Amino acid sequence: MAVNTRLFMKDVSVKIIVPASGAYSAAVEYNCDVNTVEVLSKPGSTVTYQTLCPSGVLQQIGASTYSVRLKGVQDWGTDGLSAFLWNNHGQTARLICNAHGAAAAYAPATPGFDAQVVLIEGTYGGEAGKYAEYDVEMPCTVRPTLITTTPTALYSDEPGAEPVAA
Repeated sequence: MAVNTRLFMKDVSVKIIVPASGAYSAAVEYNCDVNTVEVLSKPGSTVTYQTLCPSGVLQQIGASTYSVRLKGVQDWGTDGLSAFLWNNHGQTARLICNAHGAAAAYAPATPGFDAQVVLIEGTYGGEAGKYAEYDVEMPCTVRPTLITTTPTALYSDEPGAEPVAA
């Protein structure tokens, strides 16, 4: 019988490392402050150029941009994600997620993602009688990487850098 590899969001691991070039072992896990984690991809604009020949339309699609969206409950304690995002706003960080489960092994059928993001603080406060939530979309500095083995590589500090061997 085949293993179920369909992604069901439960017991997800969400780890953040500041600075982005820091060691994986320095990652802080924020699972209990997060309800939603997702990589968003926005395709580039289509550029069209009309020429005078009969089939004279040239088209090129621009580069995609990426971001990571986090949504969850505000936690302003010293180990809470809301306080962390507020205190580190504008910093470049590494965000590693295993959506197949905190204890799941990284593998081709159960990959995680590794993204270099610019941290954005969330909201403060909310509606009466409800848990206060934040909802942030943090821009990626490079295209996120699907990871199929436990991450050990570090990002260099160069803009647009890919992971390099640790």
